[in-house]
Amino acid sequence: GSGGYRRLLGLGAIDTESYDGWKSFLLSLRARGVDGVVCLTSDAHEGLKRAIQEVFPGAAWQRCIVHLMRNAAGNAPTRQKRGAILSILKAVFAERDPELVRELYQLAIEQIEGFCPKAAEVLEEAEADALAYLDFPYEHHVRLRTNNVHR
Repeated sequence: GSGGYRRLLGLGAIDTESYDGWKSFLLSLRARGVDGVVCLTSDAHEGLKRAIQEVFPGAAWQRCIVHLMRNAAGNAPTRQKRGAILSILKAVFAERDPELVRELYQLAIEQIEGFCPKAAEVLEEAEADALAYLDFPYEHHVRLRTNNVHR
């Protein structure tokens, strides 16, 4: 939102997190005047991603890094390995320089591949969407990279 603050744009209740439900919700936002959307951040729900592409064509989609880190760590067989994955990824996303973040993300995949191939696969498949925020001005990075209001 303007002034660097997040604003609640809409609230709705639907039976299921489906493509149709998300599309209806996004269309209601657009009908109320939401336009000029350049980037939307969400988890990797396929129906939501598809609805975003249709309702706001041309807008970038950013995969929420908090959800991504949880998804990757969720593939680890032990608490210790989950903690290692989270620590590695937190270090990557703590960096500010876009090129360094991209390099470290690749190194993280390689490192995690050594002890949790499934987590590395999640990260590899998500790379473009997880790093989309880096294509925007730095001052927007923190707000764009996650939809978790506590981050």
